[in-house]
Amino acid sequence: MRKILFSEVNLLKLQKNKNILKVSKNVNTHTAHFKRLFIKKYISSKLPRDIFT
Repeated sequence: MRKILFSEVNLLKLQKNKNILKVSKNVNTHTAHFKRLFIKKYISSKLPRDIFT
């Protein structure tokens, strides 16, 4: 995997996202609710790129 460093603008946008629990320059952590939703959709054959958009 490649390392992505978020800019200050991106950090602010991510902090406002209701599905993001914690964010730093190089890592973001999603909420437990979003993780459960992601797994449910992934099991029902949705691709990750479709779930995240």
